[in-house]
Amino acid sequence: MSYAFDEEDGRLFVALNPQIAEAILGRRPYTRIEMAEVRALQTDPARLIHQRLCGWIDPGVLPRYHGRL
Repeated sequence: MSYAFDEEDGRLFVALNPQIAEAILGRRPYTRIEMAEVRALQTDPARLIHQRLCGWIDPGVLPRYHGRL
């Protein structure tokens, strides 16, 4: 995000990243990643797996797995 203020007429101009704005407005899906959890992980593979699971699991929805274990 960036902004500029015009002191002559008092107008404020705000520029937003279009992808972030679409996610905020609910037009684009996003993934919530808890940074405290990421910082607690010790290895890059663990962080990558955590990132993928955060994108796969929808918080607040009963998880369903249709594959074979």
